[in-house]
Amino acid sequence: MILSFKDEEECILQEVLSLLKDTPQMVLIPEEPEPVISYLGLTILSNERRVLREDQEIALNRLEYQLLLKLAQHPKRIFTREQLCQELYGQEHFEYDNALNCLVSSLRKKIEYDSTRPQYIKTVRGVGYRFHAPEE
Repeated sequence: MILSFKDEEECILQEVLSLLKDTPQMVLIPEEPEPVISYLGLTILSNERRVLREDQEIALNRLEYQLLLKLAQHPKRIFTREQLCQELYGQEHFEYDNALNCLVSSLRKKIEYDSTRPQYIKTVRGVGYRFHAPEE
């Protein structure tokens, strides 16, 4: 394709092209996760790495916090045990199967009102876990 320009049009085109060359390229910034996640008395302040239940801070270790945040950022999504082990431990499922059970149990004891009848972290038998966001 051949385009022809008048002299003044070519000057304008050259100026536009030089401005575009000096302009930074468009950069897509991924959407950040919601900084505050709240469900029926449980609040996760992800920018502060804090968890509150009824405005009382809950002390979580690094793995407990990572697990809770991962599940809560995707309410109702089912995560397989393999996905969670890979995310938390960077290893295959069979090596950390019992560790994941202990981690979920420990987290439930800290965030649930009754850890024997959890309302937040639900087990999907034979698959994994999901975060159930109760309707307010």
